[in-house]
Amino acid sequence: MVYVSSNSLSLALLPIPILVSTLPQIVYNIRSLNMIQVSGQKFISSAQMTCVFQSSASQLILYKSKGLVLSPSTAECPLPQGREALRDHGEHLKIAVSNDDGRTLSNYV
Repeated sequence: MVYVSSNSLSLALLPIPILVSTLPQIVYNIRSLNMIQVSGQKFISSAQMTCVFQSSASQLILYKSKGLVLSPSTAECPLPQGREALRDHGEHLKIAVSNDDGRTLSNYV
């Protein structure tokens, strides 16, 4: 990642996160859930941590949210306020995370 301002240039090499699982793994009523916990590796605690929700059916990115890193292997991904609209995009949603505001994504689970 390259950060450029009017009088400086800085580089940051951020690892690409790896997702292993979500908690809960299966959700039957998305309205009863406020966030999904993800487990994996290489999560960086920063304002750039992003969660990306994708439709399994259409492959469209439906929603992005700022993730909260609890540890290098655990993060929380908040669901949107109108989260019941997510279920209209197919039976299955996938989630990925990013350490650089969605520019480079982990694998989807």
